[in-house]
Amino acid sequence: MKYKPKAISDAVFITKGSLYSDIKTNLTSRYFSNLKVFNYPTIQYDFDPKDSTQSALIANIYLTPRKKFSFGTSLDFTHSNIQDFGIVATTSVSIRNIFNGAETLDIAGRGNIGNSKDLANPSDSFFNVFEYGVDMKLNFPRIFMFFNTDKIIPKSMIPTTTFNVGYAKQRNIGLDKENFTSTLSYNWTPKRNILARFDLLNIQFVKNINLGNYFRVYSSSYNTLNTIARENLPTDSDFFDEKNNLIIDSKTNEFLTSSLGNNPTIILNDVDRKIVNSINERKIRLTENNLIFASNFTYTKTTKTDFNDENFYSFKTKVESAGNFLSLMARASKQLNNQDGSNTIFEVEYSQYIKNELEFIKHWDLNRKKIVAFRSFVGIAIPYGNSNSIPFSRSYFAGGSNDNRAWQSYSLGPEE
Repeated sequence: MKYKPKAISDAVFITKGSLYSDIKTNLTSRYFSNLKVFNYPTIQYDFDPKDSTQSALIANIYLTPRKKFSFGTSLDFTHSNIQDFGIVATTSVSIRNIFNGAETLDIAGRGNIGNSKDLANPSDSFFNVFEYGVDMKLNFPRIFMFFNTDKIIPKSMIPTTTFNVGYAKQRNIGLDKENFTSTLSYNWTPKRNILARFDLLNIQFVKNINLGNYFRVYSSSYNTLNTIARENLPTDSDFFDEKNNLIIDSKTNEFLTSSLGNNPTIILNDVDRKIVNSINERKIRLTENNLIFASNFTYTKTTKTDFNDENFYSFKTKVESAGNFLSLMARASKQLNNQDGSNTIFEVEYSQYIKNELEFIKHWDLNRKKIVAFRSFVGIAIPYGNSNSIPFSRSYFAGGSNDNRAWQSYSLGPEE
């Protein structure tokens, strides 16, 4: 059989002997559509010819399987505030019903090359910016858990389990990064207008590659440090280049270590020392590698009925906790302690924090294609235990085409 019987029967909510129900008919259609292995189903009712009272119905469900394999490619030419010119290519393959239980597997690869005049360390080649990555997504139309969840999340809530793995490497105007992500998430709809998601595992490993590029990227920090160095060092010092600027990267780091600590060799006044210490702390935070083992829960509710509905509200909240599982492992192994007293996994200090977000969106339709839109967002992230700060990838920021458009992305935070 091409499909396991349970994969089909779980999607059918029309039961023998029950009363006709539009709700059950629509729920059956939604469930089959959500499987993504069939085209939109057709459900037809006929009178039962064996029933002389003509009060009994026979439900006929017609399913048209989609192709087992599908491929997609795209090629885009882009221009942005980061890239003056870019070429983006993507390719993907989808495999449906991979284990005969209506599961789907999606594999996608992407690549981007471009040119940027703002690149902090430009090369002679025209294409000086690149990024490539690969992602895999495996979706199961049920909840996979070590206990039976049918009483908590019944099949009428259309539950799914999704496993994602991704890898990306980039070189742009920033520090250059390698990024590995993996998630194990559960999704369900308690009601038609409510979505719930629970990430049992949300793993991210971020490795910064081009650390020596820091002060070229964060120019405001460099300018401040350069001014303080000029005021406290002789002009013929080997800390400066021929233009009397602090040499990046060797002398900027040496100036930080020489002016801070218990026995500094470069003596600064209290104000300058406080500024230099702040610059150093931010540099450590933005250049450190991050290992995040998190779990989170997201709850979304909206009154929007369809795409054209412009008189609605939407509410979303998310709670995330990271590092607790690794903290238990660290306590069980004394070998995980480093010289600073923090705990490490694979020689990387893991992040430990708790984070909460609230978002509210409201649209008022004034007719004649005029709409008043309101959006509010509040978030707080608190590091504790093994961390003194929140990883940059999980920090809050604003700006960009999908946010406060008067500011470039990240320009509203974290502050430079």
